[in-house]
Amino acid sequence: MRVLVSLMLVALLVVSSVAFAQDSKGNFSGKWSLNKNNEKGNSAKELIITRNGNNLSVQKVLVGPDGKDIKLTENFTLDGQTKENTTNGMLKKITANLFADGKSITISSTTVLERNGNKTEITKVETWKLSEGGNSLSIESAQKTSKGEMKAVSVYDKTAN
Repeated sequence: MRVLVSLMLVALLVVSSVAFAQDSKGNFSGKWSLNKNNEKGNSAKELIITRNGNNLSVQKVLVGPDGKDIKLTENFTLDGQTKENTTNGMLKKITANLFADGKSITISSTTVLERNGNKTEITKVETWKLSEGGNSLSIESAQKTSKGEMKAVSVYDKTAN
């Protein structure tokens, strides 16, 4: 009986330490709302992020020119592989890497816009960082086009898991 209780305690300790280790690495999944007090640039008002292993799905909720919500979804992996996403006829190639600490991601993307026979390439690099115990997400971005470079910083507060 004593051996059984000891084995159960060891098993509980192992399960608890594994859960703690995963938590301490950071959790990007959840619903995130833009903190307008910390915004510097044009940002999505909401992010809904789902992580399944190395796969990340990000739904961005933006406000369109008519005031209505526009939802865009991007899917990519966190292992440096380039993934292609097509939204509204635009091809976007995304490469993302998760830092070893599990609390930061670097996302590089290239989008080619085509209008009236003219092509414009947009390259963007984003650095996502979790802070405040995983309840705050800051996104620093630098975007380049033939018209120049634009930098932005957006901070999101986690509103749901």
